[in-house]
Amino acid sequence: MGNAVVRLFEPKYNKLVETTLTDTLGRYSFLVGPNEYFVRTDKDGYDQHIVRPIDYRQKTEPEAIAIDVPLSPTKPV
Repeated sequence: MGNAVVRLFEPKYNKLVETTLTDTLGRYSFLVGPNEYFVRTDKDGYDQHIVRPIDYRQKTEPEAIAIDVPLSPTKPV
């Protein structure tokens, strides 16, 4: 899904690390170092989705995070 806002956080202090938009095919990625992270995805008309934990603490080189995130339409009230 294109133009979804994807935010990368460091959970210890709930610190926002980076923000990006998905491309027209719904793709995104973050280049990260060794640490623990979580990703939050938002798009108008869809429920927010959080993926946690993403544990890269044992990595020795920077790697890309690009996780498939299902978005469900917001249910009408």
